[in-house]
Amino acid sequence: MKEEMVSLKIDPEIVRNSLDKRIQAAIVSQLGNTDELIGGIVSLALKRKVDRDGNLGRYDSDNKYDFLEAMASKSIRQAAEEALREWLDANKAKVKNAVLKELQKPSRQRSIAKSFADAVENSLECSWRMSCDIKFREVENNNRNGA
Repeated sequence: MKEEMVSLKIDPEIVRNSLDKRIQAAIVSQLGNTDELIGGIVSLALKRKVDRDGNLGRYDSDNKYDFLEAMASKSIRQAAEEALREWLDANKAKVKNAVLKELQKPSRQRSIAKSFADAVENSLECSWRMSCDIKFREVENNNRNGA
């Protein structure tokens, strides 16, 4: 008869979690003061030069703004746009009346008519050009010599 010895099976997930925690602890201990490290990383990230929308541009010449500056400007522009849209919605009738009043001025009507006439004239201009190439080729004739 065969006697089986005690089998000890360990779940690989437990081993992996334990190793991950030990590796992370070793890395953190080698980094030193984590507060200083995190502060430095955050400072670098916020001072990173980006384009006016807060994105890293393809070209260095596009990256003129600190990330904080770009994000603050973007937020201010968004807030201003929302406020202006709300004001325009609340004053839509007044704005419409002012536009209609401006369009009824004789000088404005003349400029609209001139713009319309210029657009029609420009659309009627013909910009077609015709080119023609004439080439002469010698045709081979088998019957030249009376054959």
